[in-house]
Amino acid sequence: MAGAIGVTFAPGKVDLRRGWDRDLEADLTRLRSAFGIDVIVSLMEPWEYDHLGIAELATRAEALGMTVILFPIKDRNAPGTGTEDAFIKLIRDIIALATAGTNVLIHCRGGRGRSGTIASSVLVARGHAPDIALAKFRAARLTRTAIDVQGAWVHALAGRYGDDARWEGIGNPEPAK
Repeated sequence: MAGAIGVTFAPGKVDLRRGWDRDLEADLTRLRSAFGIDVIVSLMEPWEYDHLGIAELATRAEALGMTVILFPIKDRNAPGTGTEDAFIKLIRDIIALATAGTNVLIHCRGGRGRSGTIASSVLVARGHAPDIALAKFRAARLTRTAIDVQGAWVHALAGRYGDDARWEGIGNPEPAK
């Protein structure tokens, strides 16, 4: 892939009870200028933006030249029932963007659970076994997906679509290791 795929916590989040007091504009500017982020995939539910003081995340990111893709997933859960086709499209889009040289950032509130589910699913779509995909994410983020249902989703995805034609045409898969 010519572009990169990154994972982080919600840019600009403010949650003083947990020690977070970030600056949205500074975080987005750094993501754009220091890391060259072109597209942000946001996995938070609509209420979370207000709760974290970042209701203007999409507007501010777009003003800096970034595209924002919203794919809300309930915290500590896997994508909802009936979203499989949209989920597959999201994974294909992320891979296609990165293959074309676009730098993509995936985020949720903490950058672990929902983001890990998506990032691990990208690796599965690129040919990795689910356990390897989850282990690579855990090693990169020094964490694990938030709960077992998210890891189970990645395993189910591989079982359901592992050799499916839906993955075809998304770039040269990396060899499974």
